[in-house]
Amino acid sequence: MVSKIDILLENVGALGRYQWQQLVLCALGPTTSALHFMAIVFHSLTPNHRCKLPDLENDTFSPFSEVHNQSIYQWIPVDKDGILDSCKIYTNNNETVECEEHVFDKSVYWGVTLNERVSKTMFGRKVSYVGCLVVGGAAGIVAAFSVNYYMFAAFRFVIGMCFIGQAVAVHVINMEIIGPSARTYGIAYRSLLFPLGVMLTSLLAYYLQDWNWFQIAISVIPLALSLPLIFLLKETPHYLVTKGKHKEAENMFLHMASVNGKTLAENFMDELKEDEEAAVTEKVKDIFKAPVLLKRTGVFCYLWFTAGLSYYG
Repeated sequence: MVSKIDILLENVGALGRYQWQQLVLCALGPTTSALHFMAIVFHSLTPNHRCKLPDLENDTFSPFSEVHNQSIYQWIPVDKDGILDSCKIYTNNNETVECEEHVFDKSVYWGVTLNERVSKTMFGRKVSYVGCLVVGGAAGIVAAFSVNYYMFAAFRFVIGMCFIGQAVAVHVINMEIIGPSARTYGIAYRSLLFPLGVMLTSLLAYYLQDWNWFQIAISVIPLALSLPLIFLLKETPHYLVTKGKHKEAENMFLHMASVNGKTLAENFMDELKEDEEAAVTEKVKDIFKAPVLLKRTGVFCYLWFTAGLSYYG
């Protein structure tokens, strides 16, 4: 069933000039998300490793005795500089083969690895989107000056929360300003922005090879660009209607129609107000009153957690 708001969105232009203006302003979110999510590829370092010695269950990368050290050099090939091969091991016939198991250096090299050179419903879609960008950008700047791994990890956690939050807000904004007949195009457009951010990440990492400057760049630039959104990005009419701000919603629909070159009937808000008055407002706490809904919500949260852990891990 098509809602009255969806009918109005079609009447003002399903995907006109106004929608594209807002979609361009929303492009910063998905692009910035890619910058931060893929940045860990350039922040991290592959740990030193070598082949696991045969018949030695407690083998470690660092020798724990003189006998262990001798065994390492007996089984692992070395180059002309005396560096152990990472992926090959001698056989009993003194031939080299690719190893099946590795042991890794578990030491933490913060200096080497990271510094080699010294709620959208309560606050609205607009506030949620811009707020997540600003807080996430600020957290990214602080992360660039981390003094240890734990501080860096803590602010990376904040960054992750913010940019997942803005991704949801962007999706909602897209769905609430585009008419049903054109929403597929809006989703396709948004899906192209993340790969664009991935390409920009590689480009920035190529020119800014110091991790501090790289982290600052992917945080400061989006943060600076997000501030004008406070004035340029508009709240969605759907949110205004659900909050009872009918006059503001009416003005927003009229503005959308004007920008898109459309006209609306004088009483276009009357039926919409009647539907809203008859509607029942649900609250988050109502979930706890419905056991089945609560169970399903918990399952979805668990699935998202495990999917995110495996995907980004």
